[in-house]
Amino acid sequence: MEEHRQILEMVADGKITVEQGERLLEALRDTAEPEVEFVSPPGLDVPGAEILGAVSRAIAADTAARVIHRTRRVRAPRAGRSVDQIVRVASSGVSADYVREMQEVLEDVSIDEIVSLSSMGVKPNYVEEMKDALGGDVEISDIISLSSMGVKPHYVEEVKDAFGDYVPVHDIISLSSMGVKPNYVEEIKEVLEQEVTVAEIISLSSMGVSAKFIEDLHEAGIETPTVNDVLKAELDE
Repeated sequence: MEEHRQILEMVADGKITVEQGERLLEALRDTAEPEVEFVSPPGLDVPGAEILGAVSRAIAADTAARVIHRTRRVRAPRAGRSVDQIVRVASSGVSADYVREMQEVLEDVSIDEIVSLSSMGVKPNYVEEMKDALGGDVEISDIISLSSMGVKPHYVEEVKDAFGDYVPVHDIISLSSMGVKPNYVEEIKEVLEQEVTVAEIISLSSMGVSAKFIEDLHEAGIETPTVNDVLKAELDE
């Protein structure tokens, strides 16, 4: 294959290391066509060249014999990856396995997006669990934001249960960054006996308002205090 030859020549020219060359050849496995013939570039005499040759021949033989099955979904045939894309993946330290796993959990994910996910330390199982927690497809930028803020899938599920409605990703991140616990939301709703918004919960939490404080307002004669009543009372303390 032309891509194999280019990779081997890049090793010979010192543009990439032997180890990176091996990763590139591995990454080409998905896009190699049957009956691939290994061609040794003339005059290739660099350390590790024999290893690369062996890897290339093994991939060629393996590709001709195997049909790669996707376990989670059937994907439409995609165009072969360019050498530039493969070099970008390899130089970023992204393994071929990571690429394949991310392609299984995310539809139509690009190489640049996979590199971004990898650079943020996002694991494929985190993506899968977060998709389940959010209830469907998610934006990759949201996945990266949730991961960078340390938001766990179970926190997302508990926040959604506490509010009993759809909660946007940016609101979930705001609640998490303010240290709001899902049980705090439930306690506040219970003592107020009314629904509350994310913004109201964040305001109450940032002011240090507890469920006990609202109960004390009840005992003081304010039977149905609003969030504004509670905040005003807290400021007057």
